[in-house]
Amino acid sequence: MAEKVTLRSYPKRGREDIRNRIEELAEEVVQDHDLDEVVFVPILSGAFVFAGAFIYNLSKKLDELKKTSGLFTQIYEVKASSYEGTERRTIKIDELKLNRSIVAGRHVIILDDIFDTGQTVNEIASMVDNWGAKKVSSVVMLQKKNTHQEDEFPRKPDYRGFWVEQEFVVGFGLDYKGFCRLWGGVAPLTDDVKALIDAKAG
Repeated sequence: MAEKVTLRSYPKRGREDIRNRIEELAEEVVQDHDLDEVVFVPILSGAFVFAGAFIYNLSKKLDELKKTSGLFTQIYEVKASSYEGTERRTIKIDELKLNRSIVAGRHVIILDDIFDTGQTVNEIASMVDNWGAKKVSSVVMLQKKNTHQEDEFPRKPDYRGFWVEQEFVVGFGLDYKGFCRLWGGVAPLTDDVKALIDAKAG
């Protein structure tokens, strides 16, 4: 039998708390914006769990509020990463199918799992700005406290789920070496979990 390991959850950062907060974020965005003008840009791979839950709740809120917008809303993922293990590295962006003709004149809302330095969100925002986006906003599940490099990456999230400490966190889509994405809540990566993953990953 595999050794059982657990992550110590942040207070109020379990599955239900995250789900409830995502529902609130979706309602805020539905109330604030005409979604027919919006192109949502989830950042893969980390944000896919958050983005899926967020977009599901957007659809639900549109129905509840009897909003007619949403028919022309578009969703185009980009793939970006700025971590390798727990160490930061140069960001790489793969636009996939997102291009200038899609975002020109539209309101782009970037969806990301965690805002640390802001490098990922800022670089993608600059890219779509250069492509002629009418407006660029961002929604993040987590934002780290005491975010650094503010002069280099000045753009901050427009919507935030939770603040977290300056720790390497996993769960709800956030990973370490491709593992831990299915943990239901969000928690710091503990030494025992890290050691097991390091041994498995080689």
